[in-house]
Amino acid sequence: MSRKGWGIVLVVALLTVMVEIAVRSYSPAKGLVQIINHGDQPMENLSLSYEGATVELGRVAAGASASAYFGAGKRGPLLVRFNQQGNPLTDFRIEDFDPDQNRRDRFRLVLGVRNGQIERMMEDAPAVTLWDKASDALQSFWDSQMRTAK
Repeated sequence: MSRKGWGIVLVVALLTVMVEIAVRSYSPAKGLVQIINHGDQPMENLSLSYEGATVELGRVAAGASASAYFGAGKRGPLLVRFNQQGNPLTDFRIEDFDPDQNRRDRFRLVLGVRNGQIERMMEDAPAVTLWDKASDALQSFWDSQMRTAK
């Protein structure tokens, strides 16, 4: 292939990478919520609602867990609804759910449900993707360059 042909291939490849970066930077991040059933009975009709979006998780067996992702938005209430035999709770709210902050800090909200009790924890989110690692490296480099330029 001639130099001109390689140049065209290089320009197309660079444009493709730039479009991919632009698309990914404007796609909303997602915050992860995990519900763990510590009860003796299954949780039925489990649903989570945040900012008008509802995720129906259905049935979660005793000792099992289920997860839901929400588009990162501002801090607001997360409503959890379920039915569980022998559990007086049928719903509860997490008033300060902040999926955007959780995503930035690479945490997930973990909610353990027991008979009449809720246990709230923050845990490390699942392993980050190669894209996340690359974007973090670029962001760190950019930040360090901006600090040195001042």
